[in-house]
Amino acid sequence: METNQLCMQLNNIKIDENIPIETVEYENSNQDFDDIMVECTEQPEETSLNNNTSIHNAQITGLVYDEKMGDYSCAESTHVERPERIFSIYKKLEEEGLVKRCKLLKSRYATEEEILLKHNKEHFDFIKTLESKSSEELECLSDDFESIYFHQAVSECSLLAAGCTLEVVEAVLKGTIKNGVAVVRPPGHHALEHCSMGFCHFNNVALAAMLAISKYNLKRILILDWDVHYGNGIHKMFESDPKVLYFSLHRYDNRRFWPNLEEGNYDSIGKDAGLGYNIHVAWNQGKMGDSEYLCAMDHLLLPIMKEYQPELILVSAGFDSGLNDPLGRCCITPQGYAHMTKTLMSYANGNVVLVLEGGYNLKTISNSMAACVSTLLGDPVSNLDLHSPHPSAVLSISNTLHALQKHWKWLSLFDEMFVRRKEKVEHNYKQIEVIHVSSSSSDEEDDSAGV
Repeated sequence: METNQLCMQLNNIKIDENIPIETVEYENSNQDFDDIMVECTEQPEETSLNNNTSIHNAQITGLVYDEKMGDYSCAESTHVERPERIFSIYKKLEEEGLVKRCKLLKSRYATEEEILLKHNKEHFDFIKTLESKSSEELECLSDDFESIYFHQAVSECSLLAAGCTLEVVEAVLKGTIKNGVAVVRPPGHHALEHCSMGFCHFNNVALAAMLAISKYNLKRILILDWDVHYGNGIHKMFESDPKVLYFSLHRYDNRRFWPNLEEGNYDSIGKDAGLGYNIHVAWNQGKMGDSEYLCAMDHLLLPIMKEYQPELILVSAGFDSGLNDPLGRCCITPQGYAHMTKTLMSYANGNVVLVLEGGYNLKTISNSMAACVSTLLGDPVSNLDLHSPHPSAVLSISNTLHALQKHWKWLSLFDEMFVRRKEKVEHNYKQIEVIHVSSSSSDEEDDSAGV
C-alpha cells in the first residue's frame, strides 16, 4: 500500500464505540523472564521477503554487522539482552537473501573523540576499565546502576556498536549508500552523558546525530524512536537543541512502565531553543499495534516532518514494541514496521538509517528487521488490516497534539478524529492523566532524573 493510500485509510478510521474500556495492567520491571506472559493472541507470520524482490532498486542499502558484538553476556542465562538477538537477525537476513543485496560496510570501533561528542571523559574512562575487572568486581559494579550488567567485553562491544552506527551514517552522508541498517548491541538510547543505563553504555544514535551536526553541518535531524521504552538518554542529550527533533512512541502507563520517569510523559517537549522538538506519544497501556502507531504517525509525525523537512532520519529501532515481545507486550507486526519505514523514506531524500535498540523475542525481532531491510531495498510492502485505534491511544495522541499545537503550525488543534470523542474518552479514562490547560509543576526541570 502506498503512503498516500495508507494516510487516506487512517483518516477514514472511525473510533469504534464498542471497543471495551479495559483496566490498565502494569508490569513489574523486575519480573523474571520466564514469568512474563504475553497476552497478544496473534502470532507473527514468517516473512518470505525475497520472493517479492523489486526490479527497480535504484537505491543502495548499507548493512553493518559484526559477530564480535556477541562476545558479552550476562551470567544469568535467562537475561533478555543476549548475543542471540543479533545472531538471529543476521541469520534471518541471510536466509531471506537480503544480506547479498545490501552493500556490506566494514565494522569499526568508535574513537574516544567520537564518544566524547555526547559522553563525558569520566564515563568513557570507566567503560574502558571494565576490561581489567574480575567477574566479582563487575557484578558488584552492576549493582550501582539501573538495569545494567557488566562484562569484560562490554568495553570493546560498546565501542564497536557505536563505531558501526557511525560508519553507516557516514556512508549515507557521503553518498556511498542511500539508506542503511546497523545490527548492533549493546543498544544505546538509555545511555546518559555520564553513565550507563537500561542495557545501554554509549548512546549510538545520539552520537550519530551529533557527528552529522559537527562534521557534516546538518541542521535538521529527525530521530524516530519506536522502542517500547522511553529513550531518556536521547531526550536529555538534545532537549535544548532544535537541530535534532526527537519523536518517541513508548509505553508510559502513568509512569508505571520502566524507566518510570515523569519526563517521559506527553508534556515534556524540550526546553529553551529546543522547546517543541522533543515529542512523546506516551501510551498508557499495552497491546498497542499497527493501527495505533500508524495513526500517531499520520496525525502527528507526518505533519511535523512536512514542516521540519529533516535532512537525515535516524531510527532507534527497538522491536520490543513488536508482537509477542516478553517485555513490551505491544502488537506491532513486521508489516507494521515496514509501513513506518516506507513512510520515512519519502522524507530527507530517502536518507534513513535504522539502528537496533531493544527487542527480546528472537522471532519477532528477526522478522521485523527483515521486513524493514526489504523495504529499504525498495521491495513493496503488503497491505495492513487496520482497525479502529483503542480509545486510550486516541487520548494519548490527543494529549501530545494539544501539547505541541502552538509549536507546529501544521498541527491542527481541531483534528476531527480526536475532538469528536475526546470528552467520552476522558470520561471513561478518568484514571489516566488528561490534557492540562496549565501546570506550574510541568515547567520544573529534574536534572537528576534518569541517573
